[in-house]
Amino acid sequence: MPSWLAGTWSTLSARIRWLILFASLPAVVLVVYQSRAHREDAIAAAQDRARHTLQSVAGNQQRLIQDTRQFLQRLAAMPAVHDPASQACGRYLAQVLLLNTTYVNIGVPRADGELLCNARPLAAPVNVANRPYFQQAISGRDFSVGSFQIDRAAQVASVNFAYPVVPPARTKSWVRPSPWCRWNGGACA
Repeated sequence: MPSWLAGTWSTLSARIRWLILFASLPAVVLVVYQSRAHREDAIAAAQDRARHTLQSVAGNQQRLIQDTRQFLQRLAAMPAVHDPASQACGRYLAQVLLLNTTYVNIGVPRADGELLCNARPLAAPVNVANRPYFQQAISGRDFSVGSFQIDRAAQVASVNFAYPVVPPARTKSWVRPSPWCRWNGGACA
């Protein structure tokens, strides 16, 4: 045995220290192993919670889109929105907006994109003809969903939806609400 190692075993107190060290070594290994296993379990649980939250948010978004589609279908059938140039159209949309807190604004632009009928008063003329959701609603003559943007009429971040208003003769205008989603404190789709 080397001399430096022999000196560490020569006294009774040194032997007791070594004995305690060797006796406690399995406990230390067990604690490290359990800590690692607990960490892995906590990571798996956090991933499961994140997945569940994501599925819940996605489900809420799908319901918002479906509810908005149904809302716009019903709104587009109302005679009050068939003439976006009339003052009655804006008054009607203002009343509808008061009843539905999901949306920050509701507007009915003409087929050329000029927003004449709006639930909120407009500070300046607004034309949505260049917005993709509006172009999709015109070309597809069906419900369309926009992307995240600053709404020109309400001046807030939102996602716009569009649905064609089809009076008996032809398509004249599109209903376009801007939903306000509470889950992120801002607007979304």
